[in-house]
Amino acid sequence: MVSSKFNASILVIFACALIPLTITQLGNVSGQVTPITTFTLAPSDYNNQTGSFTLNGQFIYERVGGSNGVCISYDYFTFNAQAGQSLQGKLQPGNNGKPFYYFILNSYPQFTLFNQYGCSAPNYFEPQMFNSASTLSWVAPADGRYVLVFFTPGFYGGPVYFTI
Repeated sequence: MVSSKFNASILVIFACALIPLTITQLGNVSGQVTPITTFTLAPSDYNNQTGSFTLNGQFIYERVGGSNGVCISYDYFTFNAQAGQSLQGKLQPGNNGKPFYYFILNSYPQFTLFNQYGCSAPNYFEPQMFNSASTLSWVAPADGRYVLVFFTPGFYGGPVYFTI
């Protein structure tokens, strides 16, 4: 009789020890994917502390009469992501009331097309506008390299803010 109580006690202790392991394994399987927190390339003046940067790239068009003008000011971030990984961030334009836009390209070759399209690039991609404090929430559809492009029409020399 003592032996069966002892065996039952061992069985209960063993079962209790397995429950936390099972819960941990299930938590790992169904847990959230890590957010994207690093970039492989960021604007040269990007400040990690404040999230500020300037739009250093420009597309130029020639006006009638031979003078040139800036049609788009832009800059970009590149990052690698796995399917389901998320990019969360806060966006804030400068204080001039100008609308800003962003889009995420799903490959570096697509970014090459962006550069080739120049002033007409916004017509080929689906930009999202922000003209006040906004949030960015995006989930990677597949494993790959992505490019987050910020731009505004015309010349812009002030800061833009993007924090993750």
